[in-house]
Amino acid sequence: MPNTSNPDRLSEFAKIYYIIGDTDTSAADATVLALAWNELCVISVTPSSNINNYEIKDRCVGKVTGNSPGRESYTFDLEMFFFKQKTAYEIRAWNTAMDDGSIVSFLILNDDKDDADAGGEFWGVVGNFVRIDESEQQPNEGLITVSYTFGPAARSEYLPLKRRIYGPNV
Repeated sequence: MPNTSNPDRLSEFAKIYYIIGDTDTSAADATVLALAWNELCVISVTPSSNINNYEIKDRCVGKVTGNSPGRESYTFDLEMFFFKQKTAYEIRAWNTAMDDGSIVSFLILNDDKDDADAGGEFWGVVGNFVRIDESEQQPNEGLITVSYTFGPAARSEYLPLKRRIYGPNV
């Protein structure tokens, strides 16, 4: 049964989880979902994905042209209130990871990962990422928000760097 509670919530990405450090992205979905993920409260998530397409000409004939996909580019932007994590330890670990350019594993889902027992359906992306950019602003309400841009971590020891992931009922 499809989840129809709020189809507009954060577009497709309603829940964002993280672990500081690499995660084995080649492991089975159930194994990845069972890890000790920390939930990250965000305002919005904006993914961007494209595959660089290269036009290839046949050298012998010269008139035949085809297309060959190159490497996929995948980044996502998180906008969140500063210090929305649960404990001082989480705040310190998160800020240290952002300052040091550490690898962070993200699990980005359309619904809560723990809803599987209730017959929930979810899907999304899991991967090892690094911070590419960071910016802060203070809106009219006086709350500091921070925006991060993340891209796949080339120095991750696990491949693939990111992949799609599905819940048990999809």
